[in-house]
Amino acid sequence: MTSRRHLLAVSLIAASAFSAGCTSVLQKPAPFLSVTDFPRFYPRFPIPFTADWEQMITVHFVEEAKAGGAPANIPELRTRLLVKSDSLEVALLAMNFPVWRLYLSPAGLRESRHGLLDKRVAAEPFLRDLTFALWPEKDIREMLAESPDADRWSLRISKNTRRLTTGNLLLLDMKKEGNVIRLTNHPEGYTLTITTASAD
Repeated sequence: MTSRRHLLAVSLIAASAFSAGCTSVLQKPAPFLSVTDFPRFYPRFPIPFTADWEQMITVHFVEEAKAGGAPANIPELRTRLLVKSDSLEVALLAMNFPVWRLYLSPAGLRESRHGLLDKRVAAEPFLRDLTFALWPEKDIREMLAESPDADRWSLRISKNTRRLTTGNLLLLDMKKEGNVIRLTNHPEGYTLTITTASAD
């Protein structure tokens, strides 16, 4: 029973692949037919805020992505995010079984992964999504400005929304309602729904 639960938990995480004028209409590129690389959104030190959060994450792939091999259903994932000025730690669990832990500091990134965790599940895309959704606007804009070919990208940020585009293509789209964040990665065909509550 335990082995079965472990395999199910790992396979669910592996499948999720956190792997990016006024009259113009934004278009959404076809999933897995990425037309561009993403800018590098990644935590830098000192981190400009602190947090101790428990988060529930759901992953939903669009139909085109499912046709390309993405899973049809992924159960809710539980994370614990601890952010200090000099470190960031994320523990990720599936069905209360720990499958992935990330620890980032000025010394670099350390990972602890279950042996069956798919290698396509990579830290940098996961941290990219986390940074784009949670980091202050000032830091996001600085990261964008430092990206190669920075003029290719356009970033629009309001109080509760963020949009990254290139030309008329919508790449990343984030919306926040209360303690719920929905981040859609259009080229890679998924939406992350992150529900955050302060940890006791």
